[in-house]
Amino acid sequence: MTAPYAPLLGTPANLAYLDADGGFVQTWSHRPAAPGDVQAQYRYRRRIAGSTTYEWWTGATWALVSTDVASGAEQAVIPPGVFPNGDIYQVAVATRNAGGEWSPYSPERVLIASEPPTLTLTGPPSPVLGSRPTISYVYSDAEGHAMESLRLVVYPQAVWSAGDFDADADLGLALWDSGKILRGLGDEPEYPVGVDLPDDDNMRVYGRAWQIGDQPSPWAHIEFNVTLTVPNPPGVVAIADNTNGEVDLAVAASLNLLTADEADFESAGPVGWEREGYGHPERSDEWASNGTQSLKVTAWSTFDAATAAHAGDSYDDAAAGYPTFDAFAATLF
Repeated sequence: MTAPYAPLLGTPANLAYLDADGGFVQTWSHRPAAPGDVQAQYRYRRRIAGSTTYEWWTGATWALVSTDVASGAEQAVIPPGVFPNGDIYQVAVATRNAGGEWSPYSPERVLIASEPPTLTLTGPPSPVLGSRPTISYVYSDAEGHAMESLRLVVYPQAVWSAGDFDADADLGLALWDSGKILRGLGDEPEYPVGVDLPDDDNMRVYGRAWQIGDQPSPWAHIEFNVTLTVPNPPGVVAIADNTNGEVDLAVAASLNLLTADEADFESAGPVGWEREGYGHPERSDEWASNGTQSLKVTAWSTFDAATAAHAGDSYDDAAAGYPTFDAFAATLF
């Protein structure tokens, strides 16, 4: 039986950047010299680039002597923790047929074992007042490689909360997909969603970045809620008590809010009012004063972070820069 030809290496590609320490699969094609001449064994070796010291894969670890692995599979599965990152390696494969003849080694392939980059999504804040939020992110790489491209994908809750959800496999179910876009030094670390997202849905945006050599980061994600309706001002009633120099205030939830817990108020004046907690459908308090004071009232729908359930149909918060409403001005004398 004639010896097989040198195998043809498959993936990883030559000069590939890969997280070798995280594990990978080296593939090749056995090249028989005669029909039906199948692979029976293989030898997979590596060396650090420029070194003359070879190591051979045993199927579980590395040895300093040539080692034959009995397998008809045209691949070597390298588990995590046995191929350290931080070096450049040269690898090659030889195969043996059932008749005992060995092929020459394949031409060496260069693998750059590198830590993958990291992408952290920092926005949008939730809830989002508008249908096209801007997604913000932070890129980092332990070895100092620059980001070259980015992909952002928005999924509705019905998709991402499913038990078998996979960010790669379920791309066809996304509400919006940026595709792989060029992003790097000089670009602002943010990107706008390119379609109108539906109101009142708990969404999740997934992001992934690539560095030099097309090496990807793991998927990162952040959850957010979209609201398109600014609430009406809550009802405020103020009765000036000129005898005692006080104002009695009553605040009621607006019609487009679900419960009384969704009304609150805070002072815009220089004295006297301390913001209080929730829980009263109609509430009064006393505000001592001897002049004209105004009160700003802010209403919002509740958002249950524990269950990620949007309990209302709108959101408004003065602290987040959304509109507030001058409810009244009372003169005491």
